[in-house]
Amino acid sequence: SYSIPNSVGRKRKAEDEEPSADDRMSTSPSPSLHQRILPAQRITKRPRSGATGRPLSLPRLLETLDADSLRSVLQTICQRHPGLGSEIENTAPRPSVASALAVLKQYESALQAAFPFGGNPTSDYAYNRVRPALLSLLEALADFTPHFLPPNESQAAQSLSFLDSATEFIHRLPDWSTYQHRLHKQNAYEEISKAWTVVIQEAAKRAGGIHVQYGG
Repeated sequence: SYSIPNSVGRKRKAEDEEPSADDRMSTSPSPSLHQRILPAQRITKRPRSGATGRPLSLPRLLETLDADSLRSVLQTICQRHPGLGSEIENTAPRPSVASALAVLKQYESALQAAFPFGGNPTSDYAYNRVRPALLSLLEALADFTPHFLPPNESQAAQSLSFLDSATEFIHRLPDWSTYQHRLHKQNAYEEISKAWTVVIQEAAKRAGGIHVQYGG
């Protein structure tokens, strides 16, 4: 009779003894009670605004404005609401000598850039080309000078520092070929000379008062 080899019998016995997949699932350790009752972790999402267009807030809008744009906005607001002008004057920092000279330097640079290339820089043609820039510089100089005179400026050193640099601006103005055009520079010299006189007289008056005070 035919007999089953021992190796085959051992293989079948091992297969019979090996638990089935269902048996392994039924006998696998169940999760603990803590794991079963622990609720799933909730992820809190930050609410986001919709993709609707909206204008910038005022602080962000001001950050985008350069000096010229901001100055234009303030001037327009003051024209519409004249009462705000004095509020801005009282709130704005007091202009220093350095800041005033920086503005005058910008006007001077604009004047130099307006000259035509080549030709006679003192001719009538050159004057007509640069006249708007020249008048802007002279007007700015006339506006800034009283700010640094007594009694608005009580420190003689500040007044003298500004006048010294302002006089240099006038020195650098062109000497035009036509006498009528040269009147701009002559008038500027006359005005700045008056300013020098006021400052020196005020400084001498204070020095005399100090001398009398300490001499007495």
